[in-house]
Order: sequence, then structure tokens, then C-alpha cells
Amino acid sequence: MLVDGRVVALSLAGDGTEQSVAQRGTLRQVRVSAQPSGARRGGSSAAGSGRVTAPMPARVVSVRVAAGDAVERGAALLVIEAMKMQNELFAPVSGVVKGVRVAAGDAVERGALLVEIC
Repeated sequence: MLVDGRVVALSLAGDGTEQSVAQRGTLRQVRVSAQPSGARRGGSSAAGSGRVTAPMPARVVSVRVAAGDAVERGAALLVIEAMKMQNELFAPVSGVVKGVRVAAGDAVERGALLVEIC
């Protein structure tokens, strides 16, 4: 997870707006709310849009969707790796995948468009 520009290792459990977050053995309950940057559950998107962008420079490990796939909000879309940590990115909205702009093995810069959902 990206926090104040730094990659932080966290474990998340929960669904919806209530999450349990564990970091280095400390467990905390947090409430997830809409964020101006659109960052949510390891992904980044324009708030309320279906544009999923890279939250940091990374390498694409795997892509789990293809153009035309129907996805629900929160569905796993792809996995990226940065600084030897893998991050799963999730659908910010429900809809149909309009396009996948990356493939496994691709290097991406922060802000690069990865997946579009309409």
C-alpha cells in the first residue's frame, strides 16, 4: 500500500467500508471512505471512474481480466510488484472491462492507465 509516497506492507481483511489492517503484528480497525485521489484497496483511479492507474512505478505480475469481462466493484483486476512487494489492484466500480492496457511482465510508471471499466 502507498502511504504518503512510501510503500508500506499491510494485510487487509474485511469487506465494504470496515477493514482490519495488520502491520508488523499490530491489528487496527479502520473505516474506508472515498478519497479525493481515488486510491482504494491497492489501486488508484479517478474518484468514481473506472480508470485504474498504477499507484507507483511497478512491474505487472499478472492480469486477471480481459476486455469484455463483467466485473463487480472490488473484484481483483491485476497484480503489480514494486520493491519486491506484490500489490493486488481492484475494480473501483462495477461494469464491463473496456480495455486492459498492460500485460504480465510490463513495466509501468506511476499514473499509467492499466485498466478501463465502463
